[in-house]
Amino acid sequence: MATVLLAAGGKNENVIRYCYPCSYVLIHDGYVALAAAEAKTANDIMSFNNEIDKMIRQFFLDNTNLTAEEYDTHARKQWFLFANEMKEKNLIDKIIGVDEE
Repeated sequence: MATVLLAAGGKNENVIRYCYPCSYVLIHDGYVALAAAEAKTANDIMSFNNEIDKMIRQFFLDNTNLTAEEYDTHARKQWFLFANEMKEKNLIDKIIGVDEE
């Protein structure tokens, strides 16, 4: 969820998001353990998580420079973004020591 927090500042002109050149973030699927759930309970939990996934997807699309195609391509795997990629995708504003004020 840390990447979601970074994205939250994307459209707020009062927020400046910094990172170090060696920083990276991970965008990944949520985690659900359903091994001990009854079938109907498991379906309810999966439906809830699918709705959360849709909300998070839309949040990223609304608050970053990620395209729907990019997000959907990477949605089901571990997606690491390094400092320069975070800046390109509007997850951060400045890289400390690189972007001088």
